[in-house]
Amino acid sequence: MFLRYFYETDNADILMLKLINYMTNFKRLPILIIILLVAGVFFAGSVKREVDPPGKYEKILHNVTDMLKEAHYSPKLIDDSFSKKIFYKYFEVIDPNKNIFLKEDIEALRKFEYKNDDEMKGADVEFFKAVGQVFNKRMEEAALISKEILSKPLDYSIDETYAGDPDKLKYPATEAERKERWRKSLKYQSLDRYVDLIETRDKNKT
Repeated sequence: MFLRYFYETDNADILMLKLINYMTNFKRLPILIIILLVAGVFFAGSVKREVDPPGKYEKILHNVTDMLKEAHYSPKLIDDSFSKKIFYKYFEVIDPNKNIFLKEDIEALRKFEYKNDDEMKGADVEFFKAVGQVFNKRMEEAALISKEILSKPLDYSIDETYAGDPDKLKYPATEAERKERWRKSLKYQSLDRYVDLIETRDKNKT
């Protein structure tokens, strides 16, 4: 729903109006998360477009940057420290369960860790586009992984442990590790859903 809200038009001016309206409606959220959602997710989902007006990404990001600087209630200093926060928080937003990106992806993209502030100040936008390309690729792979796992019955006879706290997880180092994380996640979700159905059935008995 969020992505559809921004992708329904190719007009940069209308996009900016949508961005401003979105930010206004979410003033209570931390300003850092706002810029991640408004600027970052938009760019990540837009990289597949074959033709884009020159500077459209830059125009949007730079306008958001001006808003951050001029916001009287919480002005932000756009520097390397802010850039680093954006880098790590961005991945937390688009891959909260750490089952999409591989460790090698994060390492390869780490070259942008201290460049986001430069992009926000006028440099060409590269970080969000680069992340978006990898994200789209990994999402397609994840869809195939899920389809393969769910193509046959899950084994509930095995006593296993599922680590669902992303703060205690590291990005999978291999494809096999990522696949195993998906398998356990899907198994856990199915069991969780089953428990909900049982509880609903019991409540409806009365």
